[in-house]
Amino acid sequence: MPPDNGVEKEPCFTFTEAFLAMYYFIDAYWKRGGRMDGSVTLLRHALGAEARSDADGSLQTADPAAWSDWIQAIQAARSRGLPGQV
Repeated sequence: MPPDNGVEKEPCFTFTEAFLAMYYFIDAYWKRGGRMDGSVTLLRHALGAEARSDADGSLQTADPAAWSDWIQAIQAARSRGLPGQV
């Protein structure tokens, strides 16, 4: 059982909220690293700092494939669980 780190257990997020949380996590990582990592810079840009929500709840990102990739990642997480675990 993971340690209690003060975070709510089993939080429920919409896909959009989870995507934005991921964006802010990557943004903070990029800023802590002095904005030097080119790969993180490209990822951050593709996710789109100016992402806007469409009527169906999906996001429009700088890279049109980013939202679709995110949905596929959610499906993989749900079906496969943690990487490296059987």
